[in-house]
Amino acid sequence: MKKRIFLCAAMVVFFMAGCSVESQLVGEVNMISTRNYDQSAQYQRLTTYSGASKGQMRKSRSQSIGDAVNQTVKEVPGGEYIMNAKIYAVRNTKAQKGDPLFYYVVEGDVWGIPMAGVNYQDGGYQGFSLGDIVGWNFGGRMKKGKIIALKDSEKCVVEDEKGHNNTIAYDKLMRLQNTDIEQNAWRKEDSTYINKFNVGDSAIWQSYNRYIDVKIIAIKDAKSCIVQDGKERKYTVKFDKLIQMRKENE
Repeated sequence: MKKRIFLCAAMVVFFMAGCSVESQLVGEVNMISTRNYDQSAQYQRLTTYSGASKGQMRKSRSQSIGDAVNQTVKEVPGGEYIMNAKIYAVRNTKAQKGDPLFYYVVEGDVWGIPMAGVNYQDGGYQGFSLGDIVGWNFGGRMKKGKIIALKDSEKCVVEDEKGHNNTIAYDKLMRLQNTDIEQNAWRKEDSTYINKFNVGDSAIWQSYNRYIDVKIIAIKDAKSCIVQDGKERKYTVKFDKLIQMRKENE
């Protein structure tokens, strides 16, 4: 059996002249949807705190609450409705004659039916989850990375293709292909170095035109380690500059 879900809340929207506030909370509801609710469906929480980042508020062009609900739900694959919803009115600071004075934004937990190939681990924030492969603009070029930590409702930590960690706002990210194959293969080529070298291994370090006998004393990251030479001097060296020495038992 299906039934229509309607928003039942009394709201008053106003902005004081000269007020510097760009957004205002105008209502809260337990559940809100513009779609039919199927009581037989096994809905699950897909994300939390989706829809109202600062960037999303600035970019909002939803002139009705319904449009704002759809905007938040459609950003989450498989999303159907919003629980614990907060409704904001965002001032249109660039409004000209005939333009709306404000837009709507809806924030909340998006519920729906999980889709195959999408990682919903830990509920996520703003439609993003741990392990997602994402892209972002950096100095006019596209960078690619994997979300390794959800910092808070506004930012996450992304590991880029060079193994560097970056703290980035969700509204700066673009979701890229997120199949299990893509996630499991992330920087797989770098892991071959770690599998090849271990702490305690002896190696030859090719430093410019010299070959130095060293010993690996620590693995720094996926592409480099810390070595010690015969005089106990320590260096950070990339794995691709090392030549593995055959072990005596091999």
